Amino acid sequence: MGMRAAAALWTGVLVALWLHGQACLVQDCPEGGKRSGYNSIRQCLSCGPGGTGQCVGSAICCGDSFGCLMGTKEAYVCQEEIELPTPCEVVGETCEAVADGKCVSNGFCCSSRSCSLDTACRTAETGQRNLKDRLKERLIDALLRQP
Repeated sequence: MGMRAAAALWTGVLVALWLHGQACLVQDCPEGGKRSGYNSIRQCLSCGPGGTGQCVGSAICCGDSFGCLMGTKEAYVCQEEIELPTPCEVVGETCEAVADGKCVSNGFCCSSRSCSLDTACRTAETGQRNLKDRLKERLIDALLRQP
């Protein structure tokens, strides 16, 4: 094999490897291909009691009126997010208790994989919280400390 033939062969191999590296998997390619980007980001699916919450992950549903539900029948609808072709944006301020977290409920910082209590996610409170809310917070703290 001559020098030119070897160079052409190596060039072909390198181009093939480069093209293979530019491909994207079916599940993570936007419509129109890798470089098209997502043209629209939609709000995440509604979930929870009366549809008042939002899906934060495939098994996490959060709302101001009920907190966060994980792996419950109310959060089951959130599994549909995986099948939708466009990404959704979780509504909420950025928080630091969880990596890539958002304040999704009063006192909760969640990502698509987990949630944590975060005092930065407290909503404005008028007056004293009632006893029921304080007991609920203590119960959640105790449950989160369980191994």
